[in-house]
Amino acid sequence: NLSDKQKAQIYYNLGVCYYRLKQPEKAVVEFEKAIQLKNNYEKAFYALGMANTDLKNWSEAKTAFRQALKLSKGQNSELWFDLAFVLIEQNDFEGAIESFQNAIKLKSVASFESQRNVEILTNFLNSRDKKLLAKLVALEVR
Repeated sequence: NLSDKQKAQIYYNLGVCYYRLKQPEKAVVEFEKAIQLKNNYEKAFYALGMANTDLKNWSEAKTAFRQALKLSKGQNSELWFDLAFVLIEQNDFEGAIESFQNAIKLKSVASFESQRNVEILTNFLNSRDKKLLAKLVALEVR
């Protein structure tokens, strides 16, 4: 018999497979099963956030990222970076700036991109010129 922790790992791995196969709907189901069995599963919450981001389920993505951040005690720089883009989609530009700044502080691999995005968002908030938002920099390969 498998323990709940082992079952959670299997569901998480299935979710990752679905996610890599560009099937985020199925991935969400598997990540949620993993979390039901192990409610402190940081990686599963992060992956759930990524799958919901792909589905443009911004509220669900934000909730999952926030839970993963809580579990990591706010120490996962990549989580902060990815949360920032969800916050932008929700028009929470101040929250996005704070998230990018946390990614920088924690020495994210995307620190350069985060710094550039902070500058772009700050300029946007000062001017409200929506063309600036097209200049935001995401990482292509994550």
